[in-house]
Amino acid sequence: MAWLNREITWAANEGSDSLLVLIGQRSDSFNAINIATALHRLARLHGADGGKGLLAQSDAFKSLIVKTTKVLGMPATECDARAVSTIAHASAGLGLRDATLTAAIVDASLARLPDFDRQGVANLAWALAKLPRVKGRAKLGKQIASSSHALVWDFLPQELCNVLWALGKLGVRDNKLMSLASEAAQGQGLETFTPQGLSTLAAAYARVGVFVEPLLEAIRSQAEERLKELNCRDVAQLVWSHAKFKLLREDFLQKLCKRAGKLPLTEGGAELVVSQLLWSFGTLRWVPPGPLLGVLLGQARQLAEGFGAHRSVRLLTALAKLAFLVEGDSNQGLQEVALALAANVELLHMRMGAQEVGISAWALATLQPKGWRKVLRGLVERANQEQILSELNWWSAAHLEYALRSLSPRTSSSAPTELLTSLTLLCREEAQRIRVESKAFRERPLQVAAELQPWRASKLPPGASVLLFGPNRHLRPALLQAGLRCVLWRRFASGRCRASAWPELEEVVEKSPPCAAAMRYPDSGESFEFALDAVAAQLPEGAPLWVYGDVREGVLSTTRALRGLFRLEAIHEEKDCRVISARRATGAAKGSFEAWLRKETLDLLGQPQEWWSVPGLFAAGQVDVMTQYLLDTMVSIKTSDEAWQLAEGEACSVLDFASGTGILAAGVMRLLTTGHVCLLDADAAALEAAGRNLPEASQVLSDGFRCDLDRRFNLIISNPPVHHGHADDLDLLLELLRAGPRLLEEGGEMWLVTQEHIPTGRLFEVVNLEQEGQEESSSFYENVSMYPTCDGRFIVWRAGRGVRPVSRPRKTHKRSSCGAEDCTPLKRIKRENIPRATRIKSAQKCCAAPEMRFQDFEASGTETGLGRC
Repeated sequence: MAWLNREITWAANEGSDSLLVLIGQRSDSFNAINIATALHRLARLHGADGGKGLLAQSDAFKSLIVKTTKVLGMPATECDARAVSTIAHASAGLGLRDATLTAAIVDASLARLPDFDRQGVANLAWALAKLPRVKGRAKLGKQIASSSHALVWDFLPQELCNVLWALGKLGVRDNKLMSLASEAAQGQGLETFTPQGLSTLAAAYARVGVFVEPLLEAIRSQAEERLKELNCRDVAQLVWSHAKFKLLREDFLQKLCKRAGKLPLTEGGAELVVSQLLWSFGTLRWVPPGPLLGVLLGQARQLAEGFGAHRSVRLLTALAKLAFLVEGDSNQGLQEVALALAANVELLHMRMGAQEVGISAWALATLQPKGWRKVLRGLVERANQEQILSELNWWSAAHLEYALRSLSPRTSSSAPTELLTSLTLLCREEAQRIRVESKAFRERPLQVAAELQPWRASKLPPGASVLLFGPNRHLRPALLQAGLRCVLWRRFASGRCRASAWPELEEVVEKSPPCAAAMRYPDSGESFEFALDAVAAQLPEGAPLWVYGDVREGVLSTTRALRGLFRLEAIHEEKDCRVISARRATGAAKGSFEAWLRKETLDLLGQPQEWWSVPGLFAAGQVDVMTQYLLDTMVSIKTSDEAWQLAEGEACSVLDFASGTGILAAGVMRLLTTGHVCLLDADAAALEAAGRNLPEASQVLSDGFRCDLDRRFNLIISNPPVHHGHADDLDLLLELLRAGPRLLEEGGEMWLVTQEHIPTGRLFEVVNLEQEGQEESSSFYENVSMYPTCDGRFIVWRAGRGVRPVSRPRKTHKRSSCGAEDCTPLKRIKRENIPRATRIKSAQKCCAAPEMRFQDFEASGTETGLGRC
């Protein structure tokens, strides 16, 4: 019906009223193309308000939507892919929220997706991200991503941006597509992208968490050249994308902020621009130069009353991270915005989800605006509800404990104690859950490499030796089954497995020198370069190398590190895992551990000290801010009026757990009178450097306490790692806390520093709860105190070893761990297949350890018990 299509076009040229009259008269005769044309013209005339304004009240328009839904259900011969794409794009452009129509679009698109051309795929992706959520939406998003693999080089710049932006909004992460899109964007030339396209491209990669450094650098370069073309929304998206990746490129950010300062913030939507910029500055903990922050805060104050719960929480959290970095008028403006946002939280807290409850409680306790205690009590009540309790995670537990400890005991009731008991049980379960997730994350690349068996293509002779670096579970059996010999090198101790700072292959080389190597990417570019050099030094030219890892760990940076030492041959992709094949090139390796040692000068408690370090260490072997804060807190306690037996008594023995190169132990040795000092770490290279820094200290190379320590200590200190590679893992921290009572002398203390989102306080109570159920245990932790930084970013935890009477009544099998006859034991409760909130609520009534008293949480020195610096 081409003639009807022409009539639709002529009517649209006369205006919306003429088009609606035609639709009312002829819509029964419309085919799919006619409907697509009519909707397309209405979208151009009305824009995104079409679905809500006068158009939505038109009977003709309503009849058109009904007809559209019916037509979408027709066979592809009557409603082809192009018509579906146009209908989807126009419906999203009109801002329609009709779930029935959207479901019809999704079903029709799933049936015809192979027939969509590049423009159709781009339009469909954009539309899908804007239309309501319906069944099949996520499935269609994944299929769009897969279809885009073959189209990525054909997309126009705007189409490529639309597809990537839409998939990010849909929560679809396709690493292969992101890799191909990066190559295509740079291959086409980023100068062909509009300023809006550049910012959208950066935001799309940030949204799905795929960090491609060369692409981001190219975007940054283009944005700097075309700075005057950027609008406020472009600036906000570019700053936001850097904040998502925690990239503090100050020169570039300053240029962007200077540009934003010259533009009206209403461009691109004031709410979005203000919230994105303030959240980004808070995440980066960076204050922009000039008046921009003050302007943003002024706008936020005007808009605050209209913010919903989600945006209020995000901004409140950002302000908490910025509060101690700004001064003068900006600080006053920040406090005014915080007060307005706190009022929003008080009003909307019953609509907030579990994680929003936790982070807003932390933000309120950090900012402490007027009336914060009242708002916080409301959040505590919300957190103690069964629905929210079942959704809390370990981050939220840490934030809630921080907030509860910030309240004055005089204002407490029984509710905080009940909640803390629930959080203890929650953290116990969460630790078990993330242990399983961490193990799966770490092992998956090894499984993929073992299944792929890349050594088959290399045609290695039977009995040839393969050097394995790092964890070798799955790999070693597969290599042995292939008739190859394995030579192992671990930098990090694991269980009872031996580790060394550099490969020790003298005996092996004489018998059968390695002619290939396989490496687990070690989650650090510096660590990888160090290990790659060590491996290259053992291999002849032309020897194959296989590197396996996860893109979230940064394994894609392997290709850059290989230059000179190896030449890239192939990359195998399996979801987030990569197996990279290369061959030894002619480049010379450094070839020794000593060549990688670095000698620097540290500022340790105000005094310079020469220090040895190696690549791949936390904070690059320097005094990181957390270690510095722990030492500063100990100095503050020592110089205060508070009695500290360890500082006043005889020489104390010290254990530095996860010591690295020994910086924390060196600081304590300057601060206290020490006798025996022991450094315990799993990193053989770090301990090799530590031996040069503190030759008088003993060293224990061990993965946690998988070793024999034949003495007790007066003081245990640690800045413990809470990640196993890229994955979160609380196992090492829990292992330290569990070992504390048997390693500490009576009256001994443990001092830890952790980030604010680590539930260290609850983990102390988890250990106490476990000790309570053991007849042979007579020690526990008492007087657990926290000393947070002013901005609530880090917390020093201090706990003493307490002693219970050894002679206690033996519990019978009929009684629970709390002694109640009719109580279900905690272990049985945990195993039951019932909701977690119900399980925790049941357990908290009878299994709360007697040490869990809210009054015990009071820290000396402040009215609120915060121990603020």
